[in-house]
Amino acid sequence: MILTADCELLAGDFISEGRKKIVGSLQWVVGKKFLVECNNGGLMDIRFEKKVRLRMYLGEQVKYHHRPFYEVVFARARDEGLAGATVFRGILSYGMSGRVHSSKILELSQDLPMVVEIVEEEEKIENFLQILAALAAESGAHVHLTREEVDSALIRQQE
Repeated sequence: MILTADCELLAGDFISEGRKKIVGSLQWVVGKKFLVECNNGGLMDIRFEKKVRLRMYLGEQVKYHHRPFYEVVFARARDEGLAGATVFRGILSYGMSGRVHSSKILELSQDLPMVVEIVEEEEKIENFLQILAALAAESGAHVHLTREEVDSALIRQQE
């Protein structure tokens, strides 16, 4: 399917199919490939696939052999060839203990919440979970995990 779009508004804000214009978001179909024809003559390739998002929640002060645990997880994900990992620092959180962690200057929290997020194929996530469990066990870290299926796509210029 070839759709036409203004490349500055690629996220479905303005897309036309033939003479028919669609304003708003498109109903993307997982596994179906869309070619978006840009007004500058280029083509953008969009294909959603089923992936798994793994999120790890932990404190900034959690260590693995004197290194921040989130840095070790990030590096290990890269070493294992996972598609990508992102680390977020939170500004406010509480967990099972009920203790509040805050980035407010007056409170000077030394243990801000950290979230490591990885989106990858299910098999690779399952393999990485074994590595993560071993790292956590060795360090004594408490890591909260969530795992969910997501529809994932890259938008890239077609050559």
